[in-house]
Amino acid sequence: MKPTKFIKSYPLRFKGLLFGAFLSLASCGAPDAEKYELSSSELSYIAIDSRVLPADSVMDLMIAPYRDSLNKEMNQVIGTLPFAVDKGEPSGPLNNFVPDMLLEEATRNLSVKPDFCLLNYGGLRYSLPQGNITRNDVFQLMPFENELVVVKVNPQGMKMLFEYLYNEGTQPVSALMVKFGKEGSYTAKVAGKPWNPKASYYILTNDYLLKGGDQMNFFALNDTVIHTNILIRDAIFQYFSIHQSDNKILKIDTLQRIFY
Repeated sequence: MKPTKFIKSYPLRFKGLLFGAFLSLASCGAPDAEKYELSSSELSYIAIDSRVLPADSVMDLMIAPYRDSLNKEMNQVIGTLPFAVDKGEPSGPLNNFVPDMLLEEATRNLSVKPDFCLLNYGGLRYSLPQGNITRNDVFQLMPFENELVVVKVNPQGMKMLFEYLYNEGTQPVSALMVKFGKEGSYTAKVAGKPWNPKASYYILTNDYLLKGGDQMNFFALNDTVIHTNILIRDAIFQYFSIHQSDNKILKIDTLQRIFY
């Protein structure tokens, strides 16, 4: 980790005065401000590191013990992979591997067994490399503090789920296979069995999607919500810990699960 130089902060009272002055100026703006529209915007990132600010030797000495301790923990090897596991569209091994891991851990630890797992493609932020996997790799894969939840979705919600997959594209799933035909028609299997359009299903997902994240509004049509109090990251750590300690060969399914 490269040392960073901290920017001097101002007292809270002074910040409050600046913020108040800003609000006063904003309120004194042109009365016709509502007539104006933002036509375009640009976003850029400025890395604040040793390339921008010179290293501070005093600060470096202060943070060195904490940095070294953190690096040691984050570089701890928790498992190995036989090949690089990447995500992809319409399918990729990471799309399968992550929900498979989570479904196995939920099935092992929860009294209510989920029927299948559904996550969001955008939630997978990092591909896992071939060879040794470290704690840092898992944090990059799943940087969010998302909790695993089990949601019992009713038949209407299940139909909305399939409509969502048809319109929005492939999402990471486990124990679910869907084949779409013309105009959104589909056939589906849950845990290898044909989908029952009159049944409710227990779906393993995360609290972000439960709240309608990525427009997964079908989770609102639920009969039951079970909060596991298990972070996705912790479930992945547990999965690797069990398989590593037993010297099990990790099974990574590369077959496509949602077809269009």
